[in-house]
Amino acid sequence: KIDSAATDSTEAQGQQPATKGVVIHPFVKMSRVPEIIAGVLPEFADMPTETFKPAPVAKRRAIVRMGIIRSAAFWFAVFVALCQAAMELVIVTMPLNAEELAMLATVRYLMFAYYAIFVLAFVVNVINAILWHKRSGLGYDRGFMSMTNGGLAVTTTYTPRKKIQFAYLRTNPFQRMAHVASVNVRTAAGVGGTTETLWDLPEEDADAWMEWVRPRGKRAQAAEPNGETMA
Repeated sequence: KIDSAATDSTEAQGQQPATKGVVIHPFVKMSRVPEIIAGVLPEFADMPTETFKPAPVAKRRAIVRMGIIRSAAFWFAVFVALCQAAMELVIVTMPLNAEELAMLATVRYLMFAYYAIFVLAFVVNVINAILWHKRSGLGYDRGFMSMTNGGLAVTTTYTPRKKIQFAYLRTNPFQRMAHVASVNVRTAAGVGGTTETLWDLPEEDADAWMEWVRPRGKRAQAAEPNGETMA
């Protein structure tokens, strides 16, 4: 998929602009991706190697984040467990007839069925978290950066340095204790811009990336070979 900050003719005519990039090919072998990109966008032919990986502690944090904190299946399982506890209390404390007991027994079976679904969803989320840690990474060179968020699905974004609108690091108290940070980069791609995020890089790698993306002053630009500007 290719996206840019340029507006099309429909937007110029006051119509709703396209919100997604252009899909060059929906299904293509990974081995052919560099060849296709080089043919369509020659300036993207030589992308930086992603040498910066999430910290080792990021794997555990990803399992907790994907399997529990951001898992709707987990929180719904908590809700179901609370409902089951209330139902069992009703069965013990209130006189119920045979029909009501049969109905509650059916509800109990449905609850246990959902617990089985939750276990399956949790396993999938754990696998996704492990693959995310293995496949994700960040790379940059003189003019481009590459960011990959892996998992069961893998998304790789190539961004020219001069197209970056702004960038920042974000940490929460747990990240600061683990000495990691999330890197965020904002570009003008799409309608309203696009923000790409990579979680839990080691602090030193995140700081080095932030120094790379920081705008250079005139003196730094003058020191660049051939007088080229990196900002």
